Amino acid sequence: MWLAAVCLLALGLASCSASSAGGAIQTRGGEPGRPVVVRLFGDSLTWESQAVLEARLGAGFDLRVTTFGGIAPCDLADEIIATAEADEADVLLLQMSGNAVSPCMHPSNRPLSDTERLDKYRADVLSIIEETSSTGIPLVLVGTPPMPPQRNQSPDAVYRELAELSASRDRPVSYLDAGAAVAGPAGAWTATLPCLPFESDRMGCTGGQIAVRAADQVHFCPGSLGESNGTIVACDRWSSGAWRYGAAIAADLRDRYPPG
Repeated sequence: MWLAAVCLLALGLASCSASSAGGAIQTRGGEPGRPVVVRLFGDSLTWESQAVLEARLGAGFDLRVTTFGGIAPCDLADEIIATAEADEADVLLLQMSGNAVSPCMHPSNRPLSDTERLDKYRADVLSIIEETSSTGIPLVLVGTPPMPPQRNQSPDAVYRELAELSASRDRPVSYLDAGAAVAGPAGAWTATLPCLPFESDRMGCTGGQIAVRAADQVHFCPGSLGESNGTIVACDRWSSGAWRYGAAIAADLRDRYPPG
């Protein structure tokens, strides 16, 4: 597979960076010889970038991923809380990009407005924060790549708000703006970005630009279309968007939670 093979070759090259809120939090991963256990809960964007993230983190991290296309925080809230309470991770990551197709997002059996959808995300993520904070395990809310104007608004503003609120209450919650790695000027949605130094014509670099989003404008794989339930098929070519997104998450984790 292009994604797995080339990202391994590119480990030594510079990655896209991302900003985050909140200071460094000591984890048990600081113990000599012990990898940092990262539990990542995400949707199809996690599924697309998982191989890159694992390769960029390297042997100092134990990455354990639960991912399903189209899911929302309410789908995995119980599992996230149980993971924290069982002390099964050093760092928890939540990456969900605004999906509202699962039954738990429709308690009244009707479509939600954009405001209602984001309010549901806010309530569900806040509940996760309240339940996990007492364990002391850091929770990182991973930002979503910019969405095109005609799509539903992403929950990034909600994640930022909750991270800031948590910081004011000394809760171990932060926001990671990984979506900035695939954003255009002024943080807007873009179909292409300047090629990375190692991206060749064979990888899709044309005229100094390379595709970073799929044909559905949401996912990463060039030329692919996502399904109506938020899933996407395996990418059969180099996916620059997935590489940038996964590398941004990895860079932040390596910086804030270095292994012993």
